Amino acid sequence: MSNATYIRYWNEVNDDLQQQLEYESPQDSVLMSKDKASSFQHIATLYVKYIQIYKKIEQTYDQILQPQKRRVIREILLAVIGRLLEAKHKMVEIENSDFFVLSDILMDLKLLPEDLIIPVPKFFMEDREKQLEINKSILTACNAKSLEIDKSTQYFLDLSLSDAVRIFQINERGRQGYIRAKYMDDLKKQAKHEQDLENNVDEMDVGDAALKIQKIYRGYLVRSNYPNVRRKDHQFLEMTYPQIKKDDENPIIKDKKNRERRKVLQKQYEEDYQQALIDIKEKIRKVEGSDMKETLQDNFRQWYMEYKKVFGKLPEFPADKTWQDPEYRFNEKVVAPLTEDPTEENDKGKKGGTKKKSKSESDDKKEGENTTTSDNKSNEASNKNSQPTAASPSENAQDTLKKAGGAKKAKKGKKAEEEVDPEEFKTDKNSKYIPLIKTGCDIYEADWKNKNEKNNFAQRHDSEIIKNDKRKEVESEIKVRVVEILKEELKNLKLALESGKGKKKKGKKGKKGKKGKKGKKGKKKEKDLTANRTIESLYEELVQAGIIQSPVELHLKDFVYDYSILENTMEKQIIEPCLLDLHQVLTEYCILPLGFDSISESIPKINSILLFGPKGVGKNAYVNAIATETGATLFNLSPRNTMGQYPGKAGVVKMLHMVFKVAEACAPSIICINEAEMVFAKKVPKDNPSEPRRIKKGLIKYAKKLKGKILLIGTSHKPWDCDTKGLLSVFKKGIMIPKPDYNTRYLLWKYYIKYYGGEWSSFRLVNISLLTKLTDKYTAGAIKALCERVITEKRITTNKMKPLHTNEFIMQLAEMIPINKDDDKLYKSFFDKLPIQKKRLASFTEGDEDPKNKKDAKGGKDAKAKKGKKK
Repeated sequence: MSNATYIRYWNEVNDDLQQQLEYESPQDSVLMSKDKASSFQHIATLYVKYIQIYKKIEQTYDQILQPQKRRVIREILLAVIGRLLEAKHKMVEIENSDFFVLSDILMDLKLLPEDLIIPVPKFFMEDREKQLEINKSILTACNAKSLEIDKSTQYFLDLSLSDAVRIFQINERGRQGYIRAKYMDDLKKQAKHEQDLENNVDEMDVGDAALKIQKIYRGYLVRSNYPNVRRKDHQFLEMTYPQIKKDDENPIIKDKKNRERRKVLQKQYEEDYQQALIDIKEKIRKVEGSDMKETLQDNFRQWYMEYKKVFGKLPEFPADKTWQDPEYRFNEKVVAPLTEDPTEENDKGKKGGTKKKSKSESDDKKEGENTTTSDNKSNEASNKNSQPTAASPSENAQDTLKKAGGAKKAKKGKKAEEEVDPEEFKTDKNSKYIPLIKTGCDIYEADWKNKNEKNNFAQRHDSEIIKNDKRKEVESEIKVRVVEILKEELKNLKLALESGKGKKKKGKKGKKGKKGKKGKKGKKKEKDLTANRTIESLYEELVQAGIIQSPVELHLKDFVYDYSILENTMEKQIIEPCLLDLHQVLTEYCILPLGFDSISESIPKINSILLFGPKGVGKNAYVNAIATETGATLFNLSPRNTMGQYPGKAGVVKMLHMVFKVAEACAPSIICINEAEMVFAKKVPKDNPSEPRRIKKGLIKYAKKLKGKILLIGTSHKPWDCDTKGLLSVFKKGIMIPKPDYNTRYLLWKYYIKYYGGEWSSFRLVNISLLTKLTDKYTAGAIKALCERVITEKRITTNKMKPLHTNEFIMQLAEMIPINKDDDKLYKSFFDKLPIQKKRLASFTEGDEDPKNKKDAKGGKDAKAKKGKKK
C-alpha cells in the first residue's frame, strides 16, 4: 500500500479516538454508569473499540515512513495499549473473571469473534534486533538447550508380552502366506507359458501392436490434461479461484515484499533524520548561538534595571526551577506597585491599633506578599467586602440538610445509605493514558492534519520542525552556560551598590543548627554473591549449566484454534474459555507488559502466573510463544532441569541469586518452572531424584521482590497435589488452559492429517466429523500422537493403492489410554480456590441471598434485639 493509505489510516484513527474520548466520560447524566452492569457494559464497549483502533494504528506505525510522524504515532500507540490494558483490568475488577462473554457487544458493533484477536506489536522485536542477534550468537556458541515441548507424555497403553507375541505371529504367518502365494502364482505362469508354446500361437502383428500402443498413450494424454480442462471450465463458470502461476502475481507475496521494501526505507530515513538532528543543531549553534547569548544578556540587564527603577533595589536571581523552564524569559515587564493609602499607614503607626484581623484578611495578605506586584490595601479591603464567597455544591447540600426537620433528616439518611456513589462506576478515573491520547490527538490536529506535503512525496523528515526544536535546545544549553556569568554579575552589582552607599551591614550570626536525630537503621542490603563478576560471565555460566535456554520459535498465530459460540451464550459462575480467549489473556497479561517500557500504577502488574491443565494442552508451547513474541531471555528453573546443578544449600542460594540478577539485567526475562507443584509438594515421590523442594524457600523470597520486566511462569498438570496455599502465594494469577472444543478439534484433525500426509484431497475417505466427536475431551497432543502413529511414511506410499480410512484411526484410538473424568473435577475444585474465583463465587452467592436474611446476617442492633426478645 502507498503512503497516502497509511496517512488516511492515521486520520481515521484520530477521528475514532476523538469519539472514544467523548464516550469515555459522557456529559449527559443519562448516559453515565449507575450500577455494576451498566459500568461493565460501558467499559467492555470501550475495550472492543480500543482493540479495533489498536490494530489500525499498529499497522500504520509499522508501515509509515516519515520519522517525525512515526514518533507521534508511537506515543499514541503506547497510550492506546496502556488504556486497553486499563480497560481489561477494570473489567476483571468488576466481573471477578479473566474471561468475559462479549457476544452481545460484537453483534451490536457488527464484528466477528476474530476481530478481538490482539496482534503482537512488531516493534517489540524490531527495536531490539541487534541485541537479540548478540544473544542468539552467544546461545549458539555455547550450544544452549531449547525449551522443548514435553514428548514424554504417554498416550497409548503399554504393549504386554502376549500382545507382542501375537504381533510377531501375525507378521510371520503373513510372510509365509505371501511366499506361498507367490510360489503358486509362478507355477501358474509357468504352466500357461508352456501351454502357449505347445499351441504355437502366432505373435501379434506389428500394426496391431502399434495401434494398441497409440490407444493407450492417447488415453494417458487425455487423462493428464483433464484437470486443466476442468479448471478452465470452472474458471469460466466462476466456480473456482483463478490459479496463480507466478509468485510475483500472488498478492500475499507482493504485500510481504512491499513491507520489506518499506522497512529498508524506514531505516534509511531514520539514519538521515538522526544525521539531520546533528547537522542542524551545529548550524544553529554556529549561526545563531552568539545572537542568542547577547539577547539573553541584554534581556537580563534590562530586567534588573527596570526592577531597580521600580523597587529601588536589585532583584534576587530567579530560582533554578524558574529559569530552567524553556518558556521563561528575562524580558518580562516589571509592574510597579500602586501607591499605598496614607490613612492605612497612620493606622499602622498607632500603638493602640487593632491587631486582630479576620482569617480571610490574613490569608489574602499572605497571598499578596508572595506575588511580585502589590495592590492597594484599601482596594483589597473593599474587594473583600464586595466579593461574594462561592459555596461549593456539597456545602449547599449540607446547608439544606441542616435546615430540614429531624424526621426528614432520618429518612434522607436511610436513602443516602442505599444510594450508590456515582464516582465508583467512573471508568476514566485515575487513568494515566487518556491525557496522553488527548495530547497525541492535539499534536496531530495542530501539526499534521492540514500540513501541505506536496513537496514531500518521499515522506522524508521535515527540516523546519527540527530547526524549531533544536533552536530551543541550543538556547537552553547557552542559557545554562550564561546563567553562571549573570549570577556573578548580579552579585557584583549588589556589592558595589552596598559599598558605595556605605550601608553594608554585618550579617547576623545564624543559629546553630540542631543536631540531626539519628535515623532508624534501615533494612540490611542483600549481599551480592557475585559482585566481582560481570553479567556476561554469569550469562555464559547459566547457558553452559542449561538454565538459560533458547525458546523454540513459535508464534501465537501458529496455534490452531477457533471461537466457541455455544459455550459463551450464557453467563455462568465459571466461564469456560475457548482457546481464542486464552490467547487474548496471555497477550494482555504476559506479552504486552513485557514489551511495554513503562506501565502506569493504574494497571495491576502481573509478575507471576501459573498455567495449569492436563498433559498435552500445550503449556510449554505457550511459554515458548511468549518468549518468542517478546524476545525475552528464557530461564528454566524446573526441578528436572536443575537436577545435579549447584548442589547444597549454598549452591541453591547462588543459583537463584545468579538467575534473578541476570534476569533483571537482561530484561525482558521469563523464568519458567515446569511441574511447579513438585516445588511445593508435601511429600516427594521416591522415584523422583530431582529434589524439587530445595528451591522453595528462595523462590518465595525472590517472588516477593519481582519487579520490572521479569515474568515468572509456572506450569502444572496436578496443581492440587501440593501445598496450594504456598503455590498461590508465589503465583499471583492462575490460568487454566482448556481442552480443545469441537470447532478446534475439527481444525486440529484437518491440520495434522495434512501435516503428516500431504494433500488433503488424497484423504477423502476420512470422516473428520466422526473423529472430532469421538475425541471429545482429548487434548491437542493426543490428536497429534494419534495422527503420527497412523500416518507413517510407509502408509503414505500405499495411500494411492489403498486410501486411508476412518477405521484405521478408530482402531488406534481404541488403544489409547482412556480419559480419567475425575481429573476434570479436581481441576474445577482447584480453580475454585483461586482468589479471583472466590470473589466471583461470593458475588453470585450474595446476589442469590434474600436481602432480609442478609441484613440479619450482618449482626446489626435490630438482629440482636430480636434475639434478645426470643430469649
